[in-house]
Amino acid sequence: MTTLRRTPIPRSWALPLGGLSVSGPLVVAAGNAPALIGAPLLPWVSILLDLWAVASVALGVAAIVVARDDLASPRDLRPRSAAVGMTLGAVGLVLSGCLFLLWLLTPLPF
Repeated sequence: MTTLRRTPIPRSWALPLGGLSVSGPLVVAAGNAPALIGAPLLPWVSILLDLWAVASVALGVAAIVVARDDLASPRDLRPRSAAVGMTLGAVGLVLSGCLFLLWLLTPLPF
């Protein structure tokens, strides 16, 4: 006897892109936390963290674009977690914006 199985609905690519978008500002904050207690931060580590923060902005925009395309598809073909990915992408962009404002408002030591 055979049973009919439904193929699982694939996940949207917006979910991992949104997660990576949120990780950018969080990694920068966690990477700079030792500098608050006086531990030196290597210059190349700081550069890599800043590059990841910039890349996370692009990932957030990509998450929102992919989620909008997924949500525009017909209901039976719509991938799962598109709305969650869009939310994570928007949160990542807001966190990156806050990080950018903090960078602008912090006085430079030189």
